[in-house]
Amino acid sequence: MATHQKERAHFGQRPHEGRADVIRGILRREMCGACMRANAVKREEHNLFVAAIRNYRNWGAALRAAGLDAEAVSRRRKWTVQRVIQTIHELDRQGVALNYGSVRKLDQGPIQAALKLLGSWEDALQAAGYDPASIRRQRRPWTKSEIIAAVQAQAAAGAPLTQNGMHPVSARFAAVRLFGSFNAAVRKAGVQHLVPKPPGWSRSAIVKAIRARKQTGQRVNCVAVIQSNPRLYDAARRYFDGWPDALRAAGMDPDSVRGKPHPWTPRGVIRELRRRAAAGQPATCISSIRPVSLVRACITFFGSLEDAAAAAKVDPAKIGYRRGQGRRRRRRGRGKAHARRQ
Repeated sequence: MATHQKERAHFGQRPHEGRADVIRGILRREMCGACMRANAVKREEHNLFVAAIRNYRNWGAALRAAGLDAEAVSRRRKWTVQRVIQTIHELDRQGVALNYGSVRKLDQGPIQAALKLLGSWEDALQAAGYDPASIRRQRRPWTKSEIIAAVQAQAAAGAPLTQNGMHPVSARFAAVRLFGSFNAAVRKAGVQHLVPKPPGWSRSAIVKAIRARKQTGQRVNCVAVIQSNPRLYDAARRYFDGWPDALRAAGMDPDSVRGKPHPWTPRGVIRELRRRAAAGQPATCISSIRPVSLVRACITFFGSLEDAAAAAKVDPAKIGYRRGQGRRRRRRGRGKAHARRQ
């Protein structure tokens, strides 16, 4: 946060930014993990926002020029009938129960789009080739014994014992509903000892971890650490003014260890996406995928990350990508109206 404030102050010192300065400001903000939505940027970095509007006419165009997915950032997806159908098939591949309640808890976007474009969620299911009657009976509610068995099976398979890693998705909500939290379900299943304990970070522990990486021949530049040990990178951001300051505390020159990325090619992008799919990286939002240059290369060569995944013949969810779930806080009246329409 301190680094972000310094960068924000530095950017504000130049009132006449050009397009290159706007792009650099956007990428600095994105790398700091700050919110990239227009309202937040206008409030926190007014000069950057004004320069983006002056040079690109709107914030979305500036984000696209910086290689970011403006649609994912704004959480405003452009829905079509075909996209609703594709989303239903994707949810089914992910093991999500396709009944109205389950999908609405996970992502209200396809529900709202189905109501607007097709009239109802049942009509959307029919258009996607599913029988709404059988979907409504897709499964009975989870029981405590079933949740315990599912957690134990996940532990036996060596899968991560985290709520986001729990499959099927309906089991995540059931675990919280029945046990109060996912961790409580893990304890009840008797596999708490298999949950990896996060390291207790401190400034000295971070310095020690950085030096250990260097001694073992591992790269210590920002991108390499984000890919192999994101917890170390996040801890450095919390305890220092960013990764460069953590490197200096470890006695290293950030400029000398900074990696020089090779330019992406379409073949290199496809190869990297297939590698990530084989590694089974957990799904995350597009703005959290590192390195950022990979996302920009997907957009440059293929139009979007999803199109790049299609070219690589891999499931977008298996390369660490999922769309934002949107705002979960909705007016109760609106939700009840949707339920009545359903």
